[in-house]
Amino acid sequence: MVDTASLPVLEAPNLPSAAEVRQRTLVHAVVPLLVGAVLGAFWQLAVMPRTGEAQLPNPVHGALLMWLLLVPLATTTLARRRIAESWEYALGLALVAVPLALIWLGRGAGSLFCGVYMLGILWMAISGAWATSAWPSHGRGLAPFRSGLWHTIGIGFGSFLGSVLAYVWS
Repeated sequence: MVDTASLPVLEAPNLPSAAEVRQRTLVHAVVPLLVGAVLGAFWQLAVMPRTGEAQLPNPVHGALLMWLLLVPLATTTLARRRIAESWEYALGLALVAVPLALIWLGRGAGSLFCGVYMLGILWMAISGAWATSAWPSHGRGLAPFRSGLWHTIGIGFGSFLGSVLAYVWS
């Protein structure tokens, strides 16, 4: 027979309020998606007419490259971390950007499926899971590495959407 009085009591995680979930979703999901759309549209309108027959680097490549240049700004504003932690944010960015850039070197349905459809599903799943999760209660929020992953997935997905809209409307 087990003595239940000696078993440790586990505390339930502090679930975020609805306002906190909305704020996390806005900062970590919507803003990177919109920034990616703007970067992708800019690349589509300004660079793609000059790329020639190869059509490389495409808008997703361009948006990821421009996002890499904005890592210090993203670390301090979106991730709300010190600039010294930019390397960790950039590591999260690289973990997404390198495979995504390689996928977008291909042509046809494979790159569209992996580069858009799967990325979109991943972005929605991470946004839903991480925005509603009980983050560590030390007040620092999400780790820079995870922020870099989440933001770069949003940039990649948004850049494709923005480039398609720019192409259609131009």
